[in-house]
Amino acid sequence: MNVLLRIARRIVNSTFFFQIGIKKGKNVDIRRCVFFDRPERVAIGDNSLINYGCGFHVGWSENACIRIGDNVQIGMNCVFTCVTHELGGENQRAGKHKYQNITIEDGVWIGASCTILPNVTIAKGCVIAAGSVVTQSTEPNGLYAGVPAKRIKELS
Repeated sequence: MNVLLRIARRIVNSTFFFQIGIKKGKNVDIRRCVFFDRPERVAIGDNSLINYGCGFHVGWSENACIRIGDNVQIGMNCVFTCVTHELGGENQRAGKHKYQNITIEDGVWIGASCTILPNVTIAKGCVIAAGSVVTQSTEPNGLYAGVPAKRIKELS
């Protein structure tokens, strides 16, 4: 019975995500309670997993998007935001909106509760440790951790 429920869930998820406009590859698993403010601006590669409670915030620009490669694993409660602000004056520090892309290359593992900020590319084969905040693009095959995330180990 458990196997039948899993198969039914995959069929429902595939149909639902196709209908709302997410571009997703084969064998993509998107768990419950995942939020997309602009699903048509998100592309997910083959064999990737987005775990429970993640948020994908592209904003209202027609240019910004989030691209996730093949074989990517994303832990629970991660936040991806393409939206930031220019620094405003003293009466309102959050000035004009700025929208920039986020790219997650193939083979990346992002641990639980990470935040990925605008204009970031996480390079192929990287691991982002749980709770990290990625503010700058990474180099391939590294373990990154912290706030802000820094490369702490070379991965083979």
